[in-house]
Amino acid sequence: MSCPNCRTAGTLTPLSRVDDVPVHSVLLVSSEDEAASFPVGQIDLQACSYCGFVTNVAFEPEVMAYSTRYEETQGYSPTFSRFHRRLAEELIERYDLREKHVLEIGCGKGDFVTLLKQLGNNTGIGFDPAYVPERNPYDGEEGLTFVQDLYDERYTDVQADFVCCKMTLEHIREPAAFMETVRRAIGDRTDTVVFFQIPDTERILRDIAFWDVYYEHCSYFSKASLDYLFRATGFHVLNTWTDYDDQYLMIEALPNGVVHAPCPPDLEHFGFELHRFRRLLPERL
Repeated sequence: MSCPNCRTAGTLTPLSRVDDVPVHSVLLVSSEDEAASFPVGQIDLQACSYCGFVTNVAFEPEVMAYSTRYEETQGYSPTFSRFHRRLAEELIERYDLREKHVLEIGCGKGDFVTLLKQLGNNTGIGFDPAYVPERNPYDGEEGLTFVQDLYDERYTDVQADFVCCKMTLEHIREPAAFMETVRRAIGDRTDTVVFFQIPDTERILRDIAFWDVYYEHCSYFSKASLDYLFRATGFHVLNTWTDYDDQYLMIEALPNGVVHAPCPPDLEHFGFELHRFRRLLPERL
């Protein structure tokens, strides 16, 4: 198969395989019997030698059951909430997000888009099938809208001055196709800032953090592969960095007028981390 990130054929090589993994890690179930009989799948991680992307080639998107039973929120943690607020304040200051319209893809329970709306006097819209109106005390507030659905081609007519997507891209099997959808939705509004946050794969490899490999997470990005993805799908990358004790990888970008295939990244160090992870993982399991 071709790499879902750079679409280069014949570049995927085995990294790690685990069988009989629950297909959801944070889906609430109603009984012990339901938990005991929960569907399982395989994690067969393979790494692209061209762009550095890591993917679960055994992932089956049809078994995903994103719904209001999906309990992904970290909002009950004071530490995480402080980080969330700081991030919102920094983005508002950096991009003058005041009296603008913001869109969040994969908004979860709506915490972040609500912060952006309130702290910048903005309007906002969030998309997520796991959104629960009763969990957001600001649901129904004027200028704040939520859509209990996955964001896809059906919603490319929804325009915004700022597009954010946090902890969602790693759930998407075909990231290049998804980013092309985001780019088409922006159209010729080349001043629309795009911000994405995902788990940092380099930390997972470095720390042999097998506990951060989930079935739902079918796509794993390093700075190099994330940068490649955005450049290849019509964006000019402004910045990439890590935060929250290097757990999260961030990227900010603007739409480009011209799409061109970027040069392959330097993967020498990343290749070393892949080899080390492959060698040490069996000792840690």
